Amino acid sequence: MSDQQREIRSLSREWAAARIIIIAGFVLALGAGGYYAWQAREIVTNKREQVLAAVKAEQAQENAIEASDVAGEALCRSALAHAQNIGIIPSYGQLTAYEPTKSDTKGRYICLAATSASKYAIAADVLCRNMKDAKCVSLFAVTADGAVLYQRHG
Repeated sequence: MSDQQREIRSLSREWAAARIIIIAGFVLALGAGGYYAWQAREIVTNKREQVLAAVKAEQAQENAIEASDVAGEALCRSALAHAQNIGIIPSYGQLTAYEPTKSDTKGRYICLAATSASKYAIAADVLCRNMKDAKCVSLFAVTADGAVLYQRHG
C-alpha cells in the first residue's frame, strides 16, 4: 500500500469524524433550542393562568360589591315604602342615599330620605336575606331633623 492511499484513508476517516461531530452538534443545538422554547412556552402559560386567576378574583369581588349595593338599595327602598305606607313620611319623599349605613345594633341599618321640607333617618331591621321581599325588612324608627317620629316597641 502506498503512502498516498494511507493518506486518503486517513483523510476519509477524519472527514467521517468531522461529519459525525457536526451532525451531533446540530442535534444538540436543536435539542437545546427546543428545550428553551418549551420552557418559555410554559412560563408564558403560567403567567397567563395567573393573570386570568387574578382577573377572575377581581371580577368576583366586583360582583359581590355590586350585589351588596343592590341589596342595600333594595333595603332602603323597602324601608322608605313601609314608612310611606304607614304615613310617617309623605309619599313624595325620596331616598337621598341609596346605600344604608350600619347602626350599633346587629342587623339594623339606617337609610336617609328627604322631602323639600325635612330630612329623615329611617332605621330598619333586616330579618332575612331577600331584600326584595317586604317581609324581610322591619321598620324600627324614623327620625326627622333629630325628632323621633316613629319607634317600634319591643
